[in-house]
Amino acid sequence: MVAQVHRLESGPPPEDAGARDASADLNTLAHLARDGDSQATRSLLREIVPAVRRTCKGILGPQHADLEDTIQESLVAFVQALPSYRFDGDITHYAVRIAFRATLHTKKRSIKWRDRFRLTGQVEETTDSASSSPSEEAILTQRRKALERALAKLPREQSEALTLRIMLDFSMHEIASICDVPLNTVKTRLRLGKDALRRHIERDAVLRAAFGGNT
Repeated sequence: MVAQVHRLESGPPPEDAGARDASADLNTLAHLARDGDSQATRSLLREIVPAVRRTCKGILGPQHADLEDTIQESLVAFVQALPSYRFDGDITHYAVRIAFRATLHTKKRSIKWRDRFRLTGQVEETTDSASSSPSEEAILTQRRKALERALAKLPREQSEALTLRIMLDFSMHEIASICDVPLNTVKTRLRLGKDALRRHIERDAVLRAAFGGNT
């Protein structure tokens, strides 16, 4: 499966890539792929795989053992979901939405299996050791894990919006497209999520320490 993704990423771009309208072209490819055109499917996947990889890597981290499999699973899920696509938005954002959900599932599954086989302690010991180092990388890792723990306490819609905004750096318009909601809904979710996140940090000594005492 990993080899298939790498072939997509290393394959040549379409010959007319410089002259085409990207959005219209992707929709054309999506129509053909939905009808079973294998060449159109490969071309479409080649276009969206960078955004899918960015999403999976941003949530799981570059060293996660299931990163490549999750990218592959996201691409398969995207193709399977094409019949449901309404062609009323950005199809790359549609792919990101699917990848986002698949990646969160992978993350939850990883935590579940670590807990089942009692590997969590070993992982956390390694993390704590790294966090005791004054290096900037260790501090960033500590903050990332603290942020993930805090986000997990929020309502799903707020957590997703904040993850897309803070961890993956999508714009509010992009988040609206990915989540398939109005822009004002995204703004509300981000505002409420940030307020709730601030309260969690204020109440949690570990989180306050991770963020340098700033709320």
